[in-house]
Amino acid sequence: MNPDGGLAFSRREDVVTRRIAASLIAASMLAACAHEGGGGEPGMAWSLTSTAEEGSKLSYGLPDSDNLIVMLTCRPKAGEVRIWVTGADAAKPSALVLSSGKRNLRSSVKRVEDDYETFLAIVPANDAVFTSFAATGTLGLSFNGRTTDLPGARAYAQKFADVCRR
Repeated sequence: MNPDGGLAFSRREDVVTRRIAASLIAASMLAACAHEGGGGEPGMAWSLTSTAEEGSKLSYGLPDSDNLIVMLTCRPKAGEVRIWVTGADAAKPSALVLSSGKRNLRSSVKRVEDDYETFLAIVPANDAVFTSFAATGTLGLSFNGRTTDLPGARAYAQKFADVCRR
């Protein structure tokens, strides 16, 4: 956080943030089509990448594209997970709600870019919703009136959780 209470980013994070914001624009239309009880969008899949420099990224979207529904990032031992989502009503973003099993996590969001409808939530890596996500591989998210149930990704979720909690 910077002194005025906003999110502070390094130059590298700012470049990554802008890239994420641009890539999530197209996803907002896909996410808007998601409906309660859905099993994700056709053709969408989970992807996990980890590097020493950038940490771990777990995303759900169209393979080999920038079309994403959600992206979770963390650095080893940072104790937090950053969750990137898009919103239909940029003027009045609602809280982000993640669910897995019987666990729920509600978090406020901050707008990332003025030109895009990209939002960021920062949550504790040891929250029970991530423990459940690692155990079940299922994740639901609700944001700005849209609820999406993403299909299972247990192996990826376990690896992501392991990196984030180290």
